[in-house]
Amino acid sequence: MDKIKHENHSKFIKNNFLSIFLIIILEGSIRKWLLPNSGTYIVFLRDLLILNCIYYGFKNKLFQFNQNFEKFVLLWTHLIIIWTMIQFTFT
Repeated sequence: MDKIKHENHSKFIKNNFLSIFLIIILEGSIRKWLLPNSGTYIVFLRDLLILNCIYYGFKNKLFQFNQNFEKFVLLWTHLIIIWTMIQFTFT
């Protein structure tokens, strides 16, 4: 049972990582040639995928916060999320 769970987690993370990676690589060309006025939406889509991965990790307890570095990364992630919300609110 644990092997099936691990494979599902791995598949989900790999698919999301590839999606985020493709968006990051193609973001410039999409913003320049395909959708020049939709830069904010592309960034929002990328951020939603990242937040989805973070939520999935918390829901399935994939993170282990037993080291200071991991606690720092969690704090940093919260600060980035708050900063993103502030930017979307005031622009």
